[in-house]
Amino acid sequence: MMSARWDIPMSEGQPAVTLSAVREARRRGDLAFVRSGYEHLSAGRDASWEVFIEWAEFLSGTGSFEEAVTALRDAAGRFPNNPAVLNSLGLALQSTGDHGGAAHAFEQGLRATPGAGAIAYNLANARRDLGDIPGAMSAYVKALELGPPVPEMFNNLGLLFQETGDVAHAATAYRSALDLDAAFLPAALNLGYLHIQERDPVRAVAVFEAALRHHPHHPDVHWLLSHALLVMGEYPRGWKEYEWRWEKMRGASYRRKDASLQWAGEPLGGRRILLYAEQGLGDAIQCARYIPMVAAAGGEVIVECQPELVALMRTVSGVAEVVARGAQVPPHDLACPLMSLPGVFGTTLETIPRVVPYVYAEPGKVAAWEEWSRGGAPGRRVGVVWAGNPSHRNDARRSMPSSHLVQLTGVEGVRWVSLQKGERGDGGDRVPAGVGIEDVGSRLHDLADTAALVMHCDLVIAVDTAVAHLAGALGKPVWVMVPYAPDWRWLLEGEGTGWYPTARLYRQPSPGNWDAVIAHIGADLRALP
Repeated sequence: MMSARWDIPMSEGQPAVTLSAVREARRRGDLAFVRSGYEHLSAGRDASWEVFIEWAEFLSGTGSFEEAVTALRDAAGRFPNNPAVLNSLGLALQSTGDHGGAAHAFEQGLRATPGAGAIAYNLANARRDLGDIPGAMSAYVKALELGPPVPEMFNNLGLLFQETGDVAHAATAYRSALDLDAAFLPAALNLGYLHIQERDPVRAVAVFEAALRHHPHHPDVHWLLSHALLVMGEYPRGWKEYEWRWEKMRGASYRRKDASLQWAGEPLGGRRILLYAEQGLGDAIQCARYIPMVAAAGGEVIVECQPELVALMRTVSGVAEVVARGAQVPPHDLACPLMSLPGVFGTTLETIPRVVPYVYAEPGKVAAWEEWSRGGAPGRRVGVVWAGNPSHRNDARRSMPSSHLVQLTGVEGVRWVSLQKGERGDGGDRVPAGVGIEDVGSRLHDLADTAALVMHCDLVIAVDTAVAHLAGALGKPVWVMVPYAPDWRWLLEGEGTGWYPTARLYRQPSPGNWDAVIAHIGADLRALP
């Protein structure tokens, strides 16, 4: 029942401050009246708990999260066992980043109303944000038991199972979410990606195709579908799906894809074409093999790439000019991303351009390493890279902890040199104390410098990073250490790859199992003549 106090006018000529009047003001967008009205109503000694919840919702909607928390703490003091107030307080605290306080509020609310599945779900989310994985799992299960179950509950539970490595239960949880709502996109994306990581792209493709029936133009579905298809070697369809990356990269500062300039493989007739790197260093090196083919189409080729690649790209046949990303790009008639060239040329597993080398080390730079090459300990010269760019989304899987270098460099008769370059920030790029690897990183300013050193190596051993592509593009022997769930270019099986004839692939037999890879490499090194 409304208090008589709520009907006191704020001032002459203004409407009475009633809850219904404030609600009407919210609908009209009269924010000044809404704010003062809720302040007035919540100050009443007999204000209802609904007033505080609505007041906090309004504050949160205007970005005043701390004020919303203050209002709800006041309400919790007045209504200590009200589950709606405690639940709202928990949500407000989460908005401020106080996940511990949020969890406490949700726990109080759940004690007040043990059958509240929604509060149990919110508690699970708070515990997850706190890093309390077992507690979050327990709360999600409780939320599902209390019901009503919603896809989000199963999806979040699946993410926790996946984080702990329980992929079977994660897949079951994602499927349960899709059973509740076949159009629930997060579960479809998570399930499909899980299948890719479990080396089961056939199932991944089925999941993504089902998702496309509900979301035919969603770029994330098409993008992940492309990876599943490409890792299976289904290149023609895979390249087509791969172009959906542009819908994901609308905000990229280096994106220059213009439908009116996009080259589709037609004769160039003397026109100038810009080929630009839009992904990683290794990706650009891999697709530089197509540059001579573009030039053969009768045009003048301009390449835009990362500064680290400029000198190296100048050595590729058919390149007329190279500019660093961020510099002024010369006038051009057509454009094409380097990573779109495989699709433009209709590349299949059988038609990958395999001629190496297609990039070259500069003679002067090679000569600068002659003294190093003649000096040092005798033995086979082997360059090694064990870690990639930490900002890469798959770096945790593709990079090898530096502690494994002790086991790797235990092979006798090898002169090890680090080709590692770049500051990771986690110390993973530094040679551990006591490991016999020469560190010449201070002399490697770009990939042209690295290329010159690679020419003095008998062998390169590297994780899936730019140096592996560089060695392969130079035509040097390279052993690539591939994670259990490989990047699409390495396919799922085989010791060789059509992309680099001089490469040999060493695959993890199980997720994270670098020990087996190192043991295999060690045995093969010892067996070399």
